[in-house]
Amino acid sequence: MTSPPNRLRPSSGSNPNKLVPLLNNIRGGILLSLPLQNSRSRLFIYTYINRSCPFFYITFAIHPFSHSFFIIIAMAKRNYIKIKEKKSYKKREKRQKKILYIHGFMSGANSYTVRRLICTYGHIYEILSPEVNGDPHDSISVINRVIAEEKPRLIIGSSLGGFYALMCESGDIPVIVVNPCVNPYSYMQRYLDQELSYHSKRDDGETSYCLTTQILERFKDYDVVEAVKSKIDNVFALLSSNDEVLGDSHCQFFMKMAEEMQISRPFFRISDFGHRLIPWGYSCLKDIIDNTIEDLNYT
Repeated sequence: MTSPPNRLRPSSGSNPNKLVPLLNNIRGGILLSLPLQNSRSRLFIYTYINRSCPFFYITFAIHPFSHSFFIIIAMAKRNYIKIKEKKSYKKREKRQKKILYIHGFMSGANSYTVRRLICTYGHIYEILSPEVNGDPHDSISVINRVIAEEKPRLIIGSSLGGFYALMCESGDIPVIVVNPCVNPYSYMQRYLDQELSYHSKRDDGETSYCLTTQILERFKDYDVVEAVKSKIDNVFALLSSNDEVLGDSHCQFFMKMAEEMQISRPFFRISDFGHRLIPWGYSCLKDIIDNTIEDLNYT
């Protein structure tokens, strides 16, 4: 058996009784090594911790003799399965709490934000991400059904999904909207009668979508001003002043709403991360989610 790569080996002067952090990054994670030594041989045990998902880790062992190597790995696999089963049981108990995320136009349930939410909060919350499209009637019906059946503790909507989040039957559930499209009838006209490809792979198998005039006209049935007024105590908006897609229309809208309704509490935050949440915008969103969870005692 060949020896492990140099970057995976602790130095010869490593203290066998201490955990030695290796400073090199392995595919976005941290590798920790624990060298153990007896009178006959040395055994190296490694734990890989992923930076973006700290609750995900893999422990494995390397022994200089191939015969013992396979036995160690086999034993480690059995132990890992047992640990995984115990953790999944606790996860099912904790994940009775749910967060509903509504993606934007031409996105899906496998978007960047969905993956980040699962990575950040998936060990405590179940992340619900129904797939919607450009039809407000159909999309809001799907969202209302999910709310009624799953009873999420928090609703988050981005872009057109932010508009849907404002229009859905959320009741007293806190709603966080990120760069919401507050005037979709005007904005969506640029996509009229075009065969558009989805930005991410969708669970429903759809790869493209065409916005028709009939569907576009359905946006006239919704009043975003009245929707915000009816939810003003439960809405918080994360807005970008550097939005390359929507401009500053949403910023102007929420500032005007705050002035007209004389809202004393802060109910929007303006930053400059752009339209999408990669990567700085997600940090802003995480702060708002954490504050909302803490304020409402969701933990």
